[in-house]
Amino acid sequence: MTTRRETGHLLRRAGFGARPSDFEDYAGLSWEAAVDRVLDYAVLPDALAATPTPTQQRPDSDELRLGAIDVIGWWLERIIVSERSFEEKLVFFWHDHFATAITKAPPPLMANQVVTLRRQALGNFRDLLVAVATDPAMLVYLDGNTNVVGNPNENYARELYELHTLGRGNYTESDIQETARALTGWGVDRRAQGSRFRTNRHDTGVKTIFGASGNFDLEDVADLIMAHPDFPTFMVAKLARYFVAPDVSDAYIIRLADEWVAADFELRPLLRAIFLSAEFRAGSYRALIKNPLEFTVSATRNLGATVAPRLVLFTAHTMGLIPLNPPTPAGWPAGAAWVNGNSVLARSNFANALMVASRERFRERGGDLPAVSFEPMEVLEARGATDAGSTVDAFADVLLDGEIDFHDREILIDYLGGGFVPDEAAVDEKGRGLVYLLLSSPAFALA
Repeated sequence: MTTRRETGHLLRRAGFGARPSDFEDYAGLSWEAAVDRVLDYAVLPDALAATPTPTQQRPDSDELRLGAIDVIGWWLERIIVSERSFEEKLVFFWHDHFATAITKAPPPLMANQVVTLRRQALGNFRDLLVAVATDPAMLVYLDGNTNVVGNPNENYARELYELHTLGRGNYTESDIQETARALTGWGVDRRAQGSRFRTNRHDTGVKTIFGASGNFDLEDVADLIMAHPDFPTFMVAKLARYFVAPDVSDAYIIRLADEWVAADFELRPLLRAIFLSAEFRAGSYRALIKNPLEFTVSATRNLGATVAPRLVLFTAHTMGLIPLNPPTPAGWPAGAAWVNGNSVLARSNFANALMVASRERFRERGGDLPAVSFEPMEVLEARGATDAGSTVDAFADVLLDGEIDFHDREILIDYLGGGFVPDEAAVDEKGRGLVYLLLSSPAFALA
């Protein structure tokens, strides 16, 4: 059966954290069944808005347009509350991998890209690659829409190999130049907010890529990448270091890569193999540092709180991460890059906001932030807490999978006081502070 520790671990990595009820829901499942439940998210209900709602007023018009905050807020709401948490985690991974930014690509195109990534997230990698290559946001962001016969633009071809599929050292400058020629002709249909292929702008001459020659186009480039010997290990390593640990072994990567090739680059069996592996299940507990989005959303989901997307965005932005606006085509940094003075302070401020905002007015630079709803008594009553020790255990259960050091537990019990009884007044006075301390702990910062 799946343990509490394993459930918390799985839903932090393959999602944005477990909700209080998830521990009971997964407790009766075998590990394989738990992994399959995560992977088979398509059977779960999805009542959330499929597309964002425009709210920005157009100049000199009553018409509303889609603004950046509309798109970011729409996606954040899905990340925070979706029943399909793994789906949104995959979309975030692919957005980070195939990075584009809303500061260059217009908001409607970025919204469409999120939908595209969601549709392709767990399918075949080749299909995903072609969909991204022709995605209007990508065409704008890396200038594919200006890539035409006689004047090729190499920006996308370079990132396609360096960042998306092969890694540095596994291609030549000539490969980039010839690939740019093969990708000519794709542009953006602004009216339809889609892409289109313009035959008269495509280079029909012979190109030589990876030693092969032909009248190559996008589909041919995708096939050449799939056949490149360095592609499987590059992509598997990226996924394994994101979902498992930054120091996974070469042997582990090669084993998974061989299995992935045999599965014709289908993503579901690869991710299933990752989650079922001993390296993931038992060897990588709390081995990753949460990025700002993972920290804020996991805190929200673990506590069963309701937090408006704007507060999550404000905190993540303060810590250096704005969804849909990565700093470079390489996406965001990872690991220790998220541990600095600004991020530590922002985590503490967010923890404080979660604790006080449901009973006090929380303001950001004089402006009202949306309300936060968190009822600690619901957590305590569900777990039958009756004193200081069981109160500490209840919150450690939902925030730390029940894994708390004996000495830390004793310190927190002393903080509550020996006569602590978890009623409304006592929880408001000390219980919220206890949750703040757990959210601010080094353990909670780890995934």
